[in-house]
Amino acid sequence: MRRPLTNKANKYARDIVSGKILACQYVISACQRHLNDLERARKKSFPYYFNPDMSEKMLSFAQNMEHTKGKWAGKPLFLEPWQCFCLGIPFGWLKKGDNLRRFREIFLLVPRKNGKSIKGAALGNYMFAADGEAGSEVFSVANSLKQAHEVFRPAWLMTAALPDYRKHFGIELGGTRKNPGNIFSLKNNSRFEALIRKPGDGASPHAWIQDEYHEAKSEDSYDTGKTGMGSRCHSPCG
Repeated sequence: MRRPLTNKANKYARDIVSGKILACQYVISACQRHLNDLERARKKSFPYYFNPDMSEKMLSFAQNMEHTKGKWAGKPLFLEPWQCFCLGIPFGWLKKGDNLRRFREIFLLVPRKNGKSIKGAALGNYMFAADGEAGSEVFSVANSLKQAHEVFRPAWLMTAALPDYRKHFGIELGGTRKNPGNIFSLKNNSRFEALIRKPGDGASPHAWIQDEYHEAKSEDSYDTGKTGMGSRCHSPCG
């Protein structure tokens, strides 16, 4: 099976470690860990393994989403090598014992105008519709509803622009283009919505996308999202 996007991510890691691409020590360490663990995974004693098909599945889904504004509006997303690494590699690492995900959190520090919101929107749509989780609850969260919509609105507009995607996953869109409402799947009872700070203790998020976390007034929102995931298995689900 060809895995061009995952291969791009792995090449990025090698180029970072070799010094071909300049990066800070945190990025170098993340790439070095991935490459080291690919070797360590050959040993039975190492508790994790890398499934490139799961990485490719997520990245391929993202690249089938479309830009929603500017000169690229209506065109498919194009993932740069660093984006393939950040978004795809965490989805590929699984536990040998139960095939659940190794990584349950992704923390990204991205400069402005590097496509953070549009990629977050694609990630949210994947976790909502394509991750195989029944009754998935996905939240785009920020300190204000306006900021939460920086990720949620592109996700809504992507969905509106792709009728085959909506039909395949049985997706219904609430609201209007001017005032997007919840995204809901009649096929698996999943939902994706924007929230201010936190939804309350009754939520059971499958994915919690928190934008502009550096502006958060406290850790309450993060803690609510993390503890609310306790009932989710976080399996790749095939």
